[in-house]
Amino acid sequence: MAFIISKRNFLIHRPGAEDYRIPKDYIGEIPEDVYSSHMIQKCIEAGTILVPASKSDKDIQRSEDQAEAKKKNAAKK
Repeated sequence: MAFIISKRNFLIHRPGAEDYRIPKDYIGEIPEDVYSSHMIQKCIEAGTILVPASKSDKDIQRSEDQAEAKKKNAAKK
């Protein structure tokens, strides 16, 4: 299982299994096959899904702060 923070709703299609829903503002674990999907990896790169270093409040806040800074820098360009 992988720990994430989702900033949007996602529906991940999984071959041979039911689709996996990730709701907006979700904070928690997702299965490894969902985490390793191409869509999730692109969303991590884009900052719409965050992957904190741990489950601690400090690391969660740090991840959110980094995503916000990344978003502000992208808007300036």
